[in-house]
Amino acid sequence: LSERSDQPRDLGGAEGIVPALSSVSTSQVLSCGLAAYGALGHGDGEDCCTPRVIGALWSLPVVQIAAGENHSAAVVSTGEAHMWGLNKHGQLGLRAEGGRGEISMAEINQAMLSTLLEMGYAQEKAEGALMASNNVGVDAAIEWMHSNEKEDISWTPQKVSSLSNVKLVACGGNHSVFLCSDLKVYSCGMGSKGQLGHGSRRDEHRPRRVERLEEQEISEVSCGYEHTLFRDSSGVLFVCGSNEYGQLFLGSDHQEALTPVEISADLKEQHLARMPFSPVAAKALNSSFLQVQLLAAGGQTSGVTIGAYQELFTHRMHHYALLGSVAVRQLQKLIAESRTRSTAVPELINQTKVLFSSSSALNAVFARSGGEGIDFLGVELVYVELIQALGAMNLPSLVDATSSLLNEMLEQRKKLNAQACTAMAKAAILLAQNPVMCNERFGGNLILLVCKVIAGFDDATMQQIVSWWSRSPLDILGARIVSPLNNFLSKEIEAIKQVSPPLQDVIVVLELAYKANALKAVDSPSLDARKFYNQFISEHIDWNFDYISWRRAQQLLPGPVASYDFWRANFSFCRFSFLLNDEAKSKLLQVEASYRQQQQQIIGIATSSLVQQEEATVGGLLWSKRAHAAKAEDGYSLPPPSSSGIPPSHPAFCIIRLRRSHLLQDALDELCRQRKSDLFKPLKVVFIGEEGVDEGGLKKEFFALIVQQLFDPSFGMFLQQEETRVLWFNPSSLESSQEFMLVGLLLGLAVYNHVLLDLQLPLVLWKKLLSLPLNHQDVADLSPETSRGLLALLEYSGPGDVQDVFCLTFQAAIESFGERRVVELKEGGGDVEVTNSNRREYVQRYVEYLLSSSVSSQFEPFKEGFLFMFEQEGILKLLSPRELEVLVCGSPNLDFKGLEEAATYAGGYSASSQAVEWFWQIVREWDLEHKKLLLKFVTGSDKSPIGGLSKLRFVIQRQGPDSMQLPTSHTCFNILLLPDYTSRGKMRDRLLTAVANAEGFGLQ
Repeated sequence: LSERSDQPRDLGGAEGIVPALSSVSTSQVLSCGLAAYGALGHGDGEDCCTPRVIGALWSLPVVQIAAGENHSAAVVSTGEAHMWGLNKHGQLGLRAEGGRGEISMAEINQAMLSTLLEMGYAQEKAEGALMASNNVGVDAAIEWMHSNEKEDISWTPQKVSSLSNVKLVACGGNHSVFLCSDLKVYSCGMGSKGQLGHGSRRDEHRPRRVERLEEQEISEVSCGYEHTLFRDSSGVLFVCGSNEYGQLFLGSDHQEALTPVEISADLKEQHLARMPFSPVAAKALNSSFLQVQLLAAGGQTSGVTIGAYQELFTHRMHHYALLGSVAVRQLQKLIAESRTRSTAVPELINQTKVLFSSSSALNAVFARSGGEGIDFLGVELVYVELIQALGAMNLPSLVDATSSLLNEMLEQRKKLNAQACTAMAKAAILLAQNPVMCNERFGGNLILLVCKVIAGFDDATMQQIVSWWSRSPLDILGARIVSPLNNFLSKEIEAIKQVSPPLQDVIVVLELAYKANALKAVDSPSLDARKFYNQFISEHIDWNFDYISWRRAQQLLPGPVASYDFWRANFSFCRFSFLLNDEAKSKLLQVEASYRQQQQQIIGIATSSLVQQEEATVGGLLWSKRAHAAKAEDGYSLPPPSSSGIPPSHPAFCIIRLRRSHLLQDALDELCRQRKSDLFKPLKVVFIGEEGVDEGGLKKEFFALIVQQLFDPSFGMFLQQEETRVLWFNPSSLESSQEFMLVGLLLGLAVYNHVLLDLQLPLVLWKKLLSLPLNHQDVADLSPETSRGLLALLEYSGPGDVQDVFCLTFQAAIESFGERRVVELKEGGGDVEVTNSNRREYVQRYVEYLLSSSVSSQFEPFKEGFLFMFEQEGILKLLSPRELEVLVCGSPNLDFKGLEEAATYAGGYSASSQAVEWFWQIVREWDLEHKKLLLKFVTGSDKSPIGGLSKLRFVIQRQGPDSMQLPTSHTCFNILLLPDYTSRGKMRDRLLTAVANAEGFGLQ
């Protein structure tokens, strides 16, 4: 309870370990009195004659409070100061003068800046926030950006983002003084009488360090109306501010002190001599060991207690600093004692209820100071040991305490301001980490409660949760959040056959974890995105209904970004596509293709036959001038497609007619003559002069052959990168844009026709196709060495400046036709040195040039051709770069054990047949390259399909008795025709010969 009066007062937490924790967990901060300037912190500006709880501090572990004339303060155990009330002179310390802090642009923490940029904040805003908050941390910068720093009145408590590790705050008439854990002093507010101690009369609108006390270990501070008292750890008193009434102990000769003045021992004795003491006491006081023990200031008065040298009184703030660690040690002590002393169990249960039924207690123990968020490892250790100590019989005490707090959060959440919600959110995700969430008996209800709390926070608080989880250990994020929630989601949907609103809350929380994992992936190891896949949903989703629901919701979108409330009312799994595995997204692409085919059919029916005949061809839509014109006579025995006698079209298929000798030319001509609607039909490939009927195998071979030709480095369109061996666009290619457009179109066609391509392309290519932002880490896909160099430049912190150490200008050197040439990254770049302040700009421009502008004339037509097959706002945008890569190229992870387990047999073979057993023994012995040859021989591709080899239809069929005949295959149907050889050695020889020499329709 903070009373409003002319004399500032402060309240600290109770002394002792258990009482202190109990006090934090059961008490609330209350206020009453005059509310004209918001000093009560209730947010409504109404005077209050009886104490009322300050709702904004409900979840915060407040350990000390103070009140000035029209402003108030609270300090929490994590070292954060919260201020409210009048801010006319800057006494709240909430706004940085000129929007900037003490640090310069060059001193901005680059790692923190990178995190903020990845979270979507504008660079200028992020830089300003870090400067204003003195690089305290990402959380502090975010809070600064969302704070009410420009208001002269703060009606509810606001965090002082520019300070961390605050242990004590004192409030004067219109000024405030902060003491931090390093015993350094900061002050802000009115400085007209020198009460701030900065040597001037200037007001300070944000906390500024008191330089005069730089060498002193200050341990206590007290403020009067226009003066301030300080005591250091050795008992020496310092004073500053107004001395109009002698309140500084300086006598009548000094009207004020603009900087802290030390009160000498002689001066102390002079004033104490006038006081009545016993002879014994006077003798002691006159010794050289007199020390100031306690001090207090209020209005225009001051008071101190003086005593002989002894162990000096230490302010309660030291208990605040140790509250978290002491409470944990106390709890761990009880846990240990409970194993050998049964009487310790009730005490342990009581301590459990105290800790886990209070948001402020959880924050006091496990929330970290300095913007670091949460001690995830600390709470994990406590949970594991506590649950083991409680046992099954007493586990309900933890469950009941957690449930009680979560229900209280639901009641209090709408009453709190943004900062109080942030504190509540910390407690909520501490509760979400509880291993009991995996308990079959208790976990379900706790999951629903905690997800209802978290999913109900506003966007800013959810962004904070994402930030905290992004800094959690991988195993905790995966095992305590992702896995329990996903398992619960599967069981509930299977049981109730619908996605109820509570289950939508679970999905929202899973998405926050997914976003946190993506943010973590920017500069540290992260969970595999497949950890978020929900197998049950992926296998049982109603593809057509969900796709239509999603498209309908898109048409109803109120703006570019819709709230979770909108998506709850218009729910579809497509919106939360991180839950869907590769196979599910592939099926959704099929649904989209079918949907587009139906649209084309409707358009065809609605238009006249004349219009249908005049429908534009692909060549007319993509380019006006053909790169290659088909020749009427080419000097070869095979006729061109137009003269081959093969029907050019079919109502159910897209027909492609090709000569192997003119593969690229014929493919381009054939694609150019197609109407757009034809490309969305299943592809049928006919090789002119060959007998094969395309049941899928010829289609696979066509893509394999043309991709091999187009991506061959000797062809000149793509180059193999020396470090990573991946293929990348040749910036000096002489090929026309039509060829690159054809390559893109072929890749899109392959996706629509479920054909996997044998390509080694970097992940950054798929990021660019999805229009995702690039950063210096993407350079590692092409050149890890260059990426490391850029990172070293960004993180360099000395000795020396960047320009002296790296000696760079805004230029880039590239190789072109064997020659090295220099390109300016911006106008006049050769004359612009790379410095501490512009190095991020240099890296951004370098990455943009290397990955974008240098290959734009090649990539842009490639992208246009690829996207020709996809809806602009369709399923493609739901894919991650890795998922798109798998759709096009398949997975390089080949699980032949899964293939063996999924294989079926025909023609008299079974899993126990001797020939079949020999076959799998041989395959197990082969190296990876031979296994890939076998896979390509039977299926036409050496990559794993979406879902893995276990999803592949792989049939081994008996092909007659023993003979010298080689094994053959039907790639259209993934059937291996295997003679019933009489020896293992013969089978191995025949099989090797077959898989090593297969090409085209038959053996070469």
